Amino acid sequence: MAIDVVWQDESGGVLGRSPVPWEDRMSRRAVLETSHCLQYVDPVGDATFNQLQLPQLIREMERAIGQIHPSDLRRRAEQVLAFVRNCEDIHTYVKFIGD
Repeated sequence: MAIDVVWQDESGGVLGRSPVPWEDRMSRRAVLETSHCLQYVDPVGDATFNQLQLPQLIREMERAIGQIHPSDLRRRAEQVLAFVRNCEDIHTYVKFIGD
């Protein structure tokens, strides 16, 4: 399932959108029981991460991407990661929006 990833300000205004969605099967490749952020990304719900959580989220995404095959899925996951890495600004949030 596709999960949209957006960068929002405090009021919920959209500052940017990932060019491709995060996919549920990208997260399943990670060791979710040891994650602190990715385990809460839900294909049917929403998960919001603040600036203090962003470094941990990025580390978990990097670890998950390292385990992803095939290469086309990995390439899309890397695009989402690149987007998230650029979402650093005070009073903003990265939100994963499920169906």
